[in-house]
Amino acid sequence: MKAKNTFGNLFVQRELSSLRKHDDIENMLEDSFVTGQLIQKDLPLPANVTSTIAIAMSADGKTFATTHGDHTVKIFWTHNYQLHRAFVGHPRTPWTVKYHTKSSNIVASGCLGAQVRIWNIEKNICQYLLILEASIISLSFHPFDDYLAVASGPSIVVWHWKNSQGTATSYQSTHNRQQVASISTQINHKRNIRAILFHPSGDYLYAAAPELLKVANDILTFCSLYSIKFTSILETITPIRNC
Repeated sequence: MKAKNTFGNLFVQRELSSLRKHDDIENMLEDSFVTGQLIQKDLPLPANVTSTIAIAMSADGKTFATTHGDHTVKIFWTHNYQLHRAFVGHPRTPWTVKYHTKSSNIVASGCLGAQVRIWNIEKNICQYLLILEASIISLSFHPFDDYLAVASGPSIVVWHWKNSQGTATSYQSTHNRQQVASISTQINHKRNIRAILFHPSGDYLYAAAPELLKVANDILTFCSLYSIKFTSILETITPIRNC
């Protein structure tokens, strides 16, 4: 029996499939608006939360994650919209959040304070921490292996996060080694990377970034799209000390 399409199902399919689901979601939104079936839900956020920046859906569709101007990452249940977890630790606003492609218990977030944190929802802890030199704008989990691609300013790094030693707390105090590859030299871009995404096969990592303005009053900003073979990234991964 074919499962009935819902917004939740369509968003999950879009996250897991290489096929475009944008048109299906847009059509359902339009139909719901015309028929009056579109329901607005107010999430139970504290009064001090004035902005919501990013949202991501878990692979099993049971929870979704949001980031906010109060520097938190929040986890909500999809069946009743109730708050499940509120993760604290980012020094500045988390700008991006992504669930692990296979485990709905793992979610990663990156903030304007150059921190990448990987949270364990079940244990209610920050399990891994990486500190870089520039704001974190985009993240992407490898579809099969334990790697996380990170856009940090004009650079891209690939973090072998599960191979990192220790928890976030012990990492900060002992400067444990992190498995990180910097591939910024391969693309040599001048402006901040705006988006990164692994191909569903895991063979390629894509990155998009705006170009420098050729004329000060240019109306359009041209962008570059980079395609990087994942095997070439693996060859550069070595342990480095991150203080």
